[in-house]
Amino acid sequence: MTDDVERPAAEPLDPADASLLALVDRLGSLLDRSELSELAVEAGGTRLVLRKPSAIVASVVSAPVADPTTRPPPLAGPASRRR
Repeated sequence: MTDDVERPAAEPLDPADASLLALVDRLGSLLDRSELSELAVEAGGTRLVLRKPSAIVASVVSAPVADPTTRPPPLAGPASRRR
């Protein structure tokens, strides 16, 4: 099947952006080939976390849920103080 829709040419990537995208691709390949469920990398002030879909599903399933039958303790404010 061919796509007859003309698309504008993509802007060339800045060399730094191209290098970063290549690194992310390599890390994704590494994660796919490993038994890890997630891979985190930090450089400078930037942190990148890659997760397999199974890790995302597992974290959603295992998230703690508040018990709807319990009440939080009352807040101690000026109205609750004795004079």
